[in-house]
Amino acid sequence: MGWWVHMAVTERILARDPMEEIRRAFQLFDDDNTGKISIRNLRRVAKEIGDRLEDDELYVFSSLWFLGVLLMDTVGRLDKR
Repeated sequence: MGWWVHMAVTERILARDPMEEIRRAFQLFDDDNTGKISIRNLRRVAKEIGDRLEDDELYVFSSLWFLGVLLMDTVGRLDKR
């Protein structure tokens, strides 16, 4: 791959809005449009990509995921704010 292709791809990536990228990723998980990502949502995505995670692993994942951008609510769902 030539340097010009590398530069074009780099410029395209740097032009993206990070918050919009996070919102788009959030929507991939929030298939029920609740504004929250539940353990059910995480289980569905894990299954879709062929990963079999136990519920305790999903809870750990949900508590660490997008830390600082998404906040856990009291029932273990990620909430976009």
